[in-house]
Amino acid sequence: MLIESEAHFVEVGAQFARSNRGYEVAFVDRFGLRYSEGERSMTIPLDPLVDRVLLDLSRVSGWSEPFDHEVLTSEARARIAENVAAGLKRLRVGFEFG
Repeated sequence: MLIESEAHFVEVGAQFARSNRGYEVAFVDRFGLRYSEGERSMTIPLDPLVDRVLLDLSRVSGWSEPFDHEVLTSEARARIAENVAAGLKRLRVGFEFG
């Protein structure tokens, strides 16, 4: 999987990274990550491990309201996984997808 260059991130804080490609990755708390693309967003549950976080996109049913009626295709899931990986890499957070 190709990971996006760190140069694409225009704003970075302790808990979030915003890309100039229109998405943001932000920690909500120890057990959740907020992923946003424009007006759409979703919360991705995560399991904190000793040296990384474990994310399982299969536990995500789709976008939050009012976009919850939209089907999340396999292509969209792949794009989201790639973007989340790039954001976490920029935040220097260890991760793995389960």
